[in-house]
Amino acid sequence: ENKQDSLIFGYLTSICHPEIELTPVEFDEFLLCKKRTDNSNWCPWEISSTTALKFTHKRFDNVRPKYWRALSMEAAIESLINWWPFWLGLAILVAVILLMQIWALPRNLPYLARGQLVTKSELKFYKSLSKAVQDDFQIFAMVRIADLLRVEKGNKHRRKWLNKILAKHIDFVLCDPGSLKPIVCLELDDVSHQRPDRIERDKFVNLAFKSAQLPLLRIPTQTEYKSQEIRELIESVL
Repeated sequence: ENKQDSLIFGYLTSICHPEIELTPVEFDEFLLCKKRTDNSNWCPWEISSTTALKFTHKRFDNVRPKYWRALSMEAAIESLINWWPFWLGLAILVAVILLMQIWALPRNLPYLARGQLVTKSELKFYKSLSKAVQDDFQIFAMVRIADLLRVEKGNKHRRKWLNKILAKHIDFVLCDPGSLKPIVCLELDDVSHQRPDRIERDKFVNLAFKSAQLPLLRIPTQTEYKSQEIRELIESVL
């Protein structure tokens, strides 16, 4: 208690100004505070009946935050000292929880590499296609239709039409070497394209590319491909 009174008295004397009149109540409170202080050196001048001090409300209010900050700091230090086993245990508990969360993260995800990007039949066609176009086009394989076509702005059913092409792709795309702008798209049709569901799928894709004015060539799978024939097919749609 004396330590707290010393702090109060020290803050009071630091904001006081001599030769300012005190009210009787304020003067008695100030003298009582000084009397209860162990160390009288807190006050740099002598209190007398002819020299009075005045504490304005504004100055007295300035004492409170300083006083409470000092007490809060001392209380925090004292709490750390007296309760250090508790705080140490809490810190260890938090560290253990964080480590458990890190260890709980999956080490592996359920994904595997697909291997080759194209089938053997598509790879054979790719080699002949490369000879046919040489350096005139840049060839890309397995391109999503959603990366080639977009739904026009303002369409009320934009999400519906976008969902129809999100999971579909084109076997090969020929792009301009300088800008990589798609010029011609090619689909290699094997026997699976004769199924009713694939026929309907192909009709939709054909109409989509026709609407977008992007040429789409369909080439039946063969045991051998002639580069010159492929070249002529490409030139026919340019």
